[in-house]
Amino acid sequence: MPNFLLFLVSSILALTLGCLIIDVSHYFLRRDPFTFISFDSYLGWSPIPNLSLPDRPSGSIHTNSKGFRSEEIDPKRSQILIAGDSVAWGYGLPDNQTLSFYLQNKLKNEQVQNLAVPGYGLDQSYLRLKSDIGQIPYVQHVILVLFANDLEDIATNTLYGKRKPLFRFDGTNLKLTGVPVQRFNIRNLLAESWLYKRFVEPSPVLANLFSKMAGDKKISIKEASDICEILLEQLVAFLKEKGADLTVVLSPSRNEFSDRSEAYKWFENFLSDHKINFIDGATLIARKYPGDQRTLYWDGAHYSASGNALLAEIIFDALFRETNNQPESGKELR
Repeated sequence: MPNFLLFLVSSILALTLGCLIIDVSHYFLRRDPFTFISFDSYLGWSPIPNLSLPDRPSGSIHTNSKGFRSEEIDPKRSQILIAGDSVAWGYGLPDNQTLSFYLQNKLKNEQVQNLAVPGYGLDQSYLRLKSDIGQIPYVQHVILVLFANDLEDIATNTLYGKRKPLFRFDGTNLKLTGVPVQRFNIRNLLAESWLYKRFVEPSPVLANLFSKMAGDKKISIKEASDICEILLEQLVAFLKEKGADLTVVLSPSRNEFSDRSEAYKWFENFLSDHKINFIDGATLIARKYPGDQRTLYWDGAHYSASGNALLAEIIFDALFRETNNQPESGKELR
């Protein structure tokens, strides 16, 4: 009996050690597409400052000392901030094919700072703006690019396998939970595990079990919608105090030109009803490019270089072509 127990314990230890060796080896040998991202205890993750990746397959990536995908901040120039997720950041494209690059080329006096971060929901974009705007002088305008999945992104404390903060709303009070994010929480460790991705994620039963063990949380879309409304209203008020304007850009997916998603329509209705300036990307892109809009994307959500150039032109025409051309409050820019 003692020999059997010794064999059992030894087998378990050997199996555990073998799994660790496999996962650690894979971690160091893998080609991680998100090498420009690092852990952030407040936001979940954020871009690495002073980064230079000139030889990536998808093109060069550079960040300034603040982690923005832009040139260093010129303290003498008015600043235009772009916030949002991977669509606004320019995922899959080099620096010189991003929305911020094309918009910068059209502006003579203002400087564009790209504060967008791949994988962010509206909640993280809101927190990043409030956290970083104090480091940026003369902020004139914030352009917040929203995608239809932002409603779902707000509803969870886990995105793309990584832990993030989660807002909760009880009908009266808005509360930020899950901060500071613990770096080595179970969810973040699983996100780095090849064995988990290979053998657990494909099984709904095992994935659900591990999700509960990791402490993953999900709230209702109704609560997420309420939170989204509050965050947008608070962001407008916050920027007004800073002397800056907010324009939301609704960015359609490749398939939303013929049939808008319910989330896209929800954002349209909310922004219009609450008199928040916004650009209806689906309508204006279709108007300026009446051909096959699918050619403006390199996948279902992310613009190609020509798509970013077109969106930059739309934003420039709506907000900056004429001196002090500010949209009327609540005006839907079509």
